[in-house]
Amino acid sequence: MKTWIFWICFAAGLSAFGAEPGRHIGFGIKGAPVFSSHWSPENATYGADVRTRGLTTSSFGASLRIGLGGWFSLQPEVLVTRKGARHIITIPGFPWGDLNAVYEYGYVETPLLCRMEPFRGKRLRPFFTGGLYCAFLRKTEYRVTIPGLVTLKTGIDSMKRRDAGFASGFGLAMNRGPMGLSVEYRYSMGFVDLEFPTGPGFPTVELRNLTHAVYLEIGFFP
Repeated sequence: MKTWIFWICFAAGLSAFGAEPGRHIGFGIKGAPVFSSHWSPENATYGADVRTRGLTTSSFGASLRIGLGGWFSLQPEVLVTRKGARHIITIPGFPWGDLNAVYEYGYVETPLLCRMEPFRGKRLRPFFTGGLYCAFLRKTEYRVTIPGLVTLKTGIDSMKRRDAGFASGFGLAMNRGPMGLSVEYRYSMGFVDLEFPTGPGFPTVELRNLTHAVYLEIGFFP
């Protein structure tokens, strides 16, 4: 509850900031296909050989855009995003071959980005974004297949409830009056080690989130 109170107060503060004379504030809705995977800074897999394959998921939500003057604006967002990956896991001494594990989970994400538009044409505006995000876990699903034997499906109880990282991107905005349409490629990388099971009775692995997304946004940006 305290987290949601903080973000409500934060959004109210941004709205008041954007309402100052001379500042422009806009809003939009957006969605994207997401290619989601995992990464690890140390390849710490606790004795298991883990080969990562990505998943195609989705993200959608809303954003504000608050002009800071010149090229720059502040862009807070609230997104509902699914992440995860598929892993082929080889455990030494396991007699039934490789395990096929699929991890899928949903977040409510709150990126806070700085947006730069160095070339402000009448209709077309290339832009760059960068900043940080926090994410709050909604639900999880874990499926592991032992070839020729069984497929098990359950939640991921060991997974941390929050994630954080950085996001950066670039794109092209097309404006017609106050209405705008933009396409943005965005890359995000998590900083939090998340614990994932590798199978019943087997050790967990520590991995971090990594995504590539292409967002389509439409909105009102005076």
